[in-house]
Amino acid sequence: MISLYTLEQAAFWHRRSVRSRFAACVLFCAALLGAVILCCFVTTRNALTLQWIAVAEFTLLGWTGIILTVLVCLPARAEAQHTDSMLSGAAETRTGTLTLSDQTFRIPKSIIVRRAALQTREESLTVNVDNARAGLLPAGPFEAEVQTVRKYVTAFRPLIAADGAVAPARSHSSLLSRFFALVPVLILWGMFSLLLWCWVFSLITDTAPEKKVSLYIDGTVSRSVELASVLEENLPEGIRMVRVHPFSYAMMDSESIRRADLFILPEQDIDVYREWLAPLPDVFGSDRHSLLVRDSVPLGIRVYDSEAGLCTAGSCISYSESGFPDQAWYLCFGNQSLHTPGVPGALDSAAVPVAEALVRLR
Repeated sequence: MISLYTLEQAAFWHRRSVRSRFAACVLFCAALLGAVILCCFVTTRNALTLQWIAVAEFTLLGWTGIILTVLVCLPARAEAQHTDSMLSGAAETRTGTLTLSDQTFRIPKSIIVRRAALQTREESLTVNVDNARAGLLPAGPFEAEVQTVRKYVTAFRPLIAADGAVAPARSHSSLLSRFFALVPVLILWGMFSLLLWCWVFSLITDTAPEKKVSLYIDGTVSRSVELASVLEENLPEGIRMVRVHPFSYAMMDSESIRRADLFILPEQDIDVYREWLAPLPDVFGSDRHSLLVRDSVPLGIRVYDSEAGLCTAGSCISYSESGFPDQAWYLCFGNQSLHTPGVPGALDSAAVPVAEALVRLR
């Protein structure tokens, strides 16, 4: 008898199932661990770069784990379970002509099966052959003593010498088609990765108003991240970050602009936002020529003046592209700020050193 199922084969499929499952788990764990490690090194300057690296590595390692699981681990586990079942089942032996067909089908959550016809003197039976083992049988009809377990061919002994040709194993679907069947799952994993890590990075790159100083600019900001990074170099104790945004960043939520700590405004907008502004802290009151005064109250310190050649943080703020190139621009403090001295409810004066650092930039 030529046996299609052996203890060695059972051991092989079990090893392959366990090893591929372990490898897939390692890939998924590595994907998660890698992204978490990247989160530990996030700063304002590198946050966007690390976010896309985290999305990419989580996606690619996850894709590899999915492909390994579906194309290697699950088929190996199915073969291992099927082999165990055949080795432990009660065998029946018949003699007749066995003809292997080209018809294949996949048993749900199990193996791919080839149909075969067994013609004996008494009856005509339809039996099954594991497609992975079909290559052990001759290609054409042949007389044989056939052993079956639950209608699966488990062993055979040819009664007449065959011509030597064997039946090629025919997959229910090619490896490529099975891969393309995974495309929807891979796309969903990629979307999950994008949404997950964009959300995580949004959490770790922002914080409560009590721990950050926010600067809103009524104009075009070309390099907000770089400007925030520079302003964060000497933060007061208790402040984690500086956030720099144009007004357009919060077009749908003007209240977040209303609660800003600092503003940079063109002169013509000062009266528009007058009720949002707090008097300048005393530390900025020494140079009256650079201040904007309304009703004897200093409201802003000049940061841009094309005639005087003043252009504070000009590499990051595009004053000339904001529609008011000939006007002076002023740095102002918000009257709902949590970090401006003299404002009711302020927790500290952290906005002052940030503003001082800003006006020193050229």
